Amino acid sequence: MESLRFFNPRATIDIHRRNLPHWQQTGVPVFVTWRLADSIPETLLRPWLEQRADWLTTHPRPWSGEHEAEYARRFTADIQHWLDAVTAPAC
Repeated sequence: MESLRFFNPRATIDIHRRNLPHWQQTGVPVFVTWRLADSIPETLLRPWLEQRADWLTTHPRPWSGEHEAEYARRFTADIQHWLDAVTAPAC
């Protein structure tokens, strides 16, 4: 049986992008991170949902590239930042 190989940052990495980046390396196992409903505290999530709903009301789809970028900057970046803060390892 072939020995288990782990991600090597110096080896070739195939990066594909759709909604999220997907990194692949030949012969390296894949892992998935699952987020549960309570991954973000409600004190952060509730105002975010309200602001997002207001923004979506005034910016119906289809979006221009500018609106897509604004949505990502205003809403997607916040969620990713909060998730990273919650799952960051303690130093």
